[in-house]
Amino acid sequence: MKLLHFGAGNIGRSFVGPLFLAAGYDVVFADVDTDLVQELSRHGAYDLVVCHPTEGLKPERISGVRAVNASDADPLRREASDAEIVSTSVGAGALRAVLTSILRALAGRRSPVNLLFAENAPGVSDLVRSLMRDYPGGALPPIGLIETSIGKMVPIVPDDIRARDPLQVRAEPYNTLICDRHGWIGGMPDVAGLCGVGNIAAYVHRKLFVHNLGHCAVAYFGFRADPDCTTIAEAVRIPEVRAGALEAMNCSVEALCAAYPQEFTREALQEHVDDLLSRFANPWLGDTVYRVGRDIPRKLGREERIIGAVRFCIEHGVDPAAIARVGTAALGFRASDETGAHFPADLALLERTASEGVLPVLQDVAGLHDANSTDRGVIALFAAPPGSDNV
Repeated sequence: MKLLHFGAGNIGRSFVGPLFLAAGYDVVFADVDTDLVQELSRHGAYDLVVCHPTEGLKPERISGVRAVNASDADPLRREASDAEIVSTSVGAGALRAVLTSILRALAGRRSPVNLLFAENAPGVSDLVRSLMRDYPGGALPPIGLIETSIGKMVPIVPDDIRARDPLQVRAEPYNTLICDRHGWIGGMPDVAGLCGVGNIAAYVHRKLFVHNLGHCAVAYFGFRADPDCTTIAEAVRIPEVRAGALEAMNCSVEALCAAYPQEFTREALQEHVDDLLSRFANPWLGDTVYRVGRDIPRKLGREERIIGAVRFCIEHGVDPAAIARVGTAALGFRASDETGAHFPADLALLERTASEGVLPVLQDVAGLHDANSTDRGVIALFAAPPGSDNV
């Protein structure tokens, strides 16, 4: 059995690769980073440091892996010719180009293959189908398309350690890969940690509107409560920060229960929220308030974790005022990195907000329109005066 994985970065080497390696798969990484591919090829192994909440940093040696350069068509085609599973964790920006390369490598193959997308990228299956239309009938093998919801938190390796060991990756102990069980050709493989669900969209929404929302809420409320607070683990221990994040996450819980009654129970979602807050408090992850909160314009996007969650709640009859408070806190977020530098796009947004006001900027960034009834509900929330019950 073989897994060909595109993207030898943090998720690939800390999560997908080890998961399938433990199940007996031959794991081959494909990446365009020549230095990384050479190092993986030379060593055939790397260190995964598990950031355990109570036991600290626990190194594990991941051995028996190979790597190929994703830009080299012939080696890539050879590796793809007999891989039962081809997977990706490359990020939205590179996804189209990588999928194009994958289909090119699979052209002419006859045996079925499953494409597993270890991406938080809703609709990626539709993208693949559109790219497949460029190939005449019979040019591609039968292809299973498996979308996932990625909940594993992977911190940045400190620069001094990366300089000594460029292959080291770090991650929390969480090892559940939620996937669409209906997407597999030939049935879902027996891999410990692989969790098949019937409605993957429900779990994508859970990830975005509970996990991602709660994470950034801790960052924004944490900075507001104590601008000198450095890490998420510190911030979530501040009572008002935890309470604000919990209140926002619970709004999404109610909306998810209304939207997906066949998938979720309130009790199970509450357990998920409690687990997330416990994981956010893991001091060994070292996740910073700055890193989790930065890139405010993206996080305030129409379908993103804050405005998307507000809209989702409105559509399902849930009062999203607690989530709107996360958005208001985001517009006052001025955390800096370890050098004292601010994220450029955030500074530009804050300066614009100061000169134009919250509502016009938010309407522009989130693409909110008065003609849309749900958008009108969002606008009304943020139009409320400071200190009101809404925001």
